[in-house]
Amino acid sequence: MLSKQQKAEKQLKNKEEILRRRLTEDAFSDFYKSRTRIYRINFFRGLFFGFGSFLGATIVVAAVVALLNLFTNIPAGIGDFFRLIVDSLQNNH
Repeated sequence: MLSKQQKAEKQLKNKEEILRRRLTEDAFSDFYKSRTRIYRINFFRGLFFGFGSFLGATIVVAAVVALLNLFTNIPAGIGDFFRLIVDSLQNNH
């Protein structure tokens, strides 16, 4: 059996949850009035995300290849290992 304080806390939590849901639904329904607008926004967001991911990956790979090129002149076989990695990366692209 719950005490009065526990019942009051439970009711308060329920009210807070209801208010949070209403606030979230209100914010969403105010911003997105039509489904076509939602689809259009998500389509362009997907395009830009894909383009940004491609561009970012290209820059990272180029930076890695440039960094590995700095280590190709190291003696004791390590430079040959880096040269092999750089050659394989350049041949794959």
